[in-house]
Amino acid sequence: MVLTSKMLVAGAEKPSGVVAEEPLPPRISLIRTFPLSVNFEMTLGDAIASGRFSECSQAISTGKFPLFDSHEKAPGSVDLEAGVFDVGNLDTRTAICEVEKFEPHPPVAWKIARLGHLLVFGRRYPEEQLTRKIVALRSRAEINGAPYVPILHKASSGARRLGVVIMDFEWDGAWILAVRPVCSSG
Repeated sequence: MVLTSKMLVAGAEKPSGVVAEEPLPPRISLIRTFPLSVNFEMTLGDAIASGRFSECSQAISTGKFPLFDSHEKAPGSVDLEAGVFDVGNLDTRTAICEVEKFEPHPPVAWKIARLGHLLVFGRRYPEEQLTRKIVALRSRAEINGAPYVPILHKASSGARRLGVVIMDFEWDGAWILAVRPVCSSG
């Protein structure tokens, strides 16, 4: 008999002759990391203009999505590490949980990016959105009663587009952007 994780009970001993299953492989993968310097004092208009996007959704340019969390507002620029994660076909809630607990080299945990992080990433690494959709799941706005999040992607014309996408679907084919403070070695 093979003991599966569903059979395990906290504190219970394994019956003799039972083999524990191998740990499940991670459901997500960190594709790549990038240095990212974020100025928390930037305005939405400045961030969009500096990104030089060929197209921008009106839902974003009208300020429906917050740039950053209020506690993130700091004077000047802050150096962060940005990571793009492939979450396969996970739903939004599971994808967020998996990314935020993913720690390839602790102790600094990843946080799902907001619109401000996405705009800075798009400005600094414009070629990345031409290969894969990149989403900031922590910036959410209701549009016509449905939850939407900002996304960088390639439009059908091949142009760089800053758009919105409905939040509640599986993310297969998109990268989830996350950030964390730069770890100082020492």
